[in-house]
Amino acid sequence: MSERLDEEAVQRVVRRAVELDDTSDPVTGGVAPEALVEAAAELGIAPEAINESLAIERLGPEPDPARLDRLVGPRSVVVERTVSYPGVEAFERLDEWFTTGHHLRREYGDGSSGEWRKRGDLVGGVQRRARSIGGGAALGSVRLIVARVSQVDEEHAVVRLTADRTVARRATAGTAGLTSAGALTTAVIVAAPAAAVAIPGLAVAGAISVASKHGSIKVQRELVRLLDQIESGRRPGTLGRGLRRRLGGSADRS
Repeated sequence: MSERLDEEAVQRVVRRAVELDDTSDPVTGGVAPEALVEAAAELGIAPEAINESLAIERLGPEPDPARLDRLVGPRSVVVERTVSYPGVEAFERLDEWFTTGHHLRREYGDGSSGEWRKRGDLVGGVQRRARSIGGGAALGSVRLIVARVSQVDEEHAVVRLTADRTVARRATAGTAGLTSAGALTTAVIVAAPAAAVAIPGLAVAGAISVASKHGSIKVQRELVRLLDQIESGRRPGTLGRGLRRRLGGSADRS
């Protein structure tokens, strides 16, 4: 293995491994990844925790928070999970769920990373609406989802899903900003007794921000749900089956 870790990376890996294996003692040092694994027993850290921590390190840093995050929610919703599949198989199952279960279009994929985008064609729109009746395709309207998969061992991989909400958040922030600005301008122009007309506008802006934060939470929950489905071995069902289940099975009796 030619991979080398600098001192900061080693500290992150070991610190994370200690968190994953709370029976160990904190250890730092500059060693190669394979040496960390081989020496895990002597360091007092479970080798499995070192492998998992190294896999997370290879995924790279998560997106930095932005100033608007508190107002309208994060621009990137990130969910990370260790799944019981080798890296390539985990990626294939992700691709199946994104394309078949949520009707996204894969832009590229190499077995360890990929991007899926919202389908803007007529067929994609019809599929999303039909699938939504059956309670599925909740991620079909997300503009971009990036997935990275890092092998832990022969049977496990760490999956990181990042949903990009930049466009939706920018639109929300703009709407809320205009509403707030209009309300404050009204408060300045009118006489003091009438200044209360600004309050409804500010309330609307606040409601928009709350709705945007709720949207990010909903996306996060759907990403977690998707990983739950993959971990359980479930495969995306056919569109017709989902509709029949939603409609109480009436189509099955016809």
